[in-house]
Amino acid sequence: MRLFSAFPVPDAAADALREHLARAEPSPATAGSAGTAGSDTAGSDTAGAGRLRWTARDGWHVTLGFYGEDDPRRRGDWLARRLDGLTAPVLRIAGAGTFPGVLWAGIDTRGDALAEVAAAARSDDERRPFRAHVTLARGGPPAALAAWAEALAGHRGPEWEADAVVLLRSDSPADSPADSPADQRTGHRTDHRTGRADARADRVDRHPSGHVGGRPIRGPVYTPVDRFDLGHALR
Repeated sequence: MRLFSAFPVPDAAADALREHLARAEPSPATAGSAGTAGSDTAGSDTAGAGRLRWTARDGWHVTLGFYGEDDPRRRGDWLARRLDGLTAPVLRIAGAGTFPGVLWAGIDTRGDALAEVAAAARSDDERRPFRAHVTLARGGPPAALAAWAEALAGHRGPEWEADAVVLLRSDSPADSPADSPADQRTGHRTDHRTGRADARADRVDRHPSGHVGGRPIRGPVYTPVDRFDLGHALR
């Protein structure tokens, strides 16, 4: 199964970001052909072809390491050793930016704790630089991505202590399990309130404010399989 590790975004931070997205939506003229979810044209082929595909709010996370096809028990043992003794970073969603074809929200942090956890969670052969972010949308024209990044530039959400790293599996909807399996190892049973993943949830073309428009889009399904608690940050 395809595995990765991440910090889930807690409800308070996700709600604040979703509210900012709802208030800051660029005008259709500024956003190009990205379209507006819930609009009269949202279901048409011409509107849907170039629109942003929003990620589901309940799946928002800060990715730490990608592992590809891997055994969850072996990777879980590896993560437990690497994360042992590390301190939980304090995070805040702030600002936004783009990769090619991707809109993301940025992450601010205090000190070096996030860098230390990311270095421990990333595979030794990982060569890409770590850039903490939350993926918000994919697709759409570059102008639409840039307009949304500008609209989100002033966002600063509430801080939270990221006190657990979650190991997740990524499935296509056709391959996803009917129920969320959890690694039953003692001390690392999945906490679904923190894991915040539903194996049966479909991805849709959704504006994060909660409005849904256009045809359903079958995207990846994230299922928590293990959890690793970190030491509390000093306040």
